[in-house]
Amino acid sequence: MLGIIPNKPIVTTKYTENGILTEVCIDAQTERTMQNQRLVAMSLSPLLVYSGVKLKDPTWLRVTLVGMGFACFFSHLKAYTIIRPYLKGDKK
Repeated sequence: MLGIIPNKPIVTTKYTENGILTEVCIDAQTERTMQNQRLVAMSLSPLLVYSGVKLKDPTWLRVTLVGMGFACFFSHLKAYTIIRPYLKGDKK
C-alpha cells in the first residue's frame, strides 16, 4: 500500500544459550519500506508542531503536540540516517 506497508516481512532472531533475545533483524526489502514510512512520518511531523502552536488551550495539550512533533521528526531522522548507507551499499 503506497510503499509504506511491508509485504511479507522476514524477521530473524538470535538468542543466547539461556534464551535471552539478543538480536532482531528484518530483511532489506522490509527495511526499505520502513525507510518510506520514516520519510512520511518526518514530512508530516511539522503538522503536529503547527497544531500545537496554533492551539490556544489547554497548555498541556499544546506542549504535548509540539513535543510529539519534534520527537517524531528527530527519532525518524536518526533511524533513517543510520540505515540509509547500508541500503545504498555504501557500507558492508
